[in-house]
Amino acid sequence: MSVYKFSFYAAALLIAVGALLIFSDSTSSILGEVEQETNAKISAYAVARDTDTQYFNEDGSLSYTFKAAELKHYRPNDEEASSYSTAKKPIIEFVGQTNPWEIEAQKAHVSNERIITMSEDVIAQHTDLNNMHTVMHTQELIFEPEQKLAYTNKPVTIVSPLGKVSAVGMIADLQQRKITLKSKVKGLHSPEKINP
Repeated sequence: MSVYKFSFYAAALLIAVGALLIFSDSTSSILGEVEQETNAKISAYAVARDTDTQYFNEDGSLSYTFKAAELKHYRPNDEEASSYSTAKKPIIEFVGQTNPWEIEAQKAHVSNERIITMSEDVIAQHTDLNNMHTVMHTQELIFEPEQKLAYTNKPVTIVSPLGKVSAVGMIADLQQRKITLKSKVKGLHSPEKINP
């Protein structure tokens, strides 16, 4: 290789290295902001499909069942301080002293403390001992199985043979069979539909 070719390649290499050093050390006002991916996808460490899980009371009696088309388990991360799970098409059947309540939705988030937040098209239904069917609709329902409580701050509609009630916010004590509506309560009472 001739001296001229070598000198040419050496000069080109020095110019390239110099340009790299100048640009890598430049402020963002010259180069512009570099976008960083902040919403990195968090991967589940376990996935189960078509699940059917039973939870029991301390005395061994069945408390509730949790079914889901898909259940994903996640470790703690930047968004969640402790482990959690997500579910697609969850169904919870709460088995109380009377006929069970069934709660279904499009998805759910289950915290490490087993607080279940069901969302998107949440439907809770129950048929009592008198064969009266009650259906509740909302977009979010938080279920605390240990306390046998379900609640929401979202709009809720309850339909039964007695009529139709709508409100914003609700607390349901599933053990005591008591529902408390929080605000903006409107209703239509139709007692004539009940057979004596």
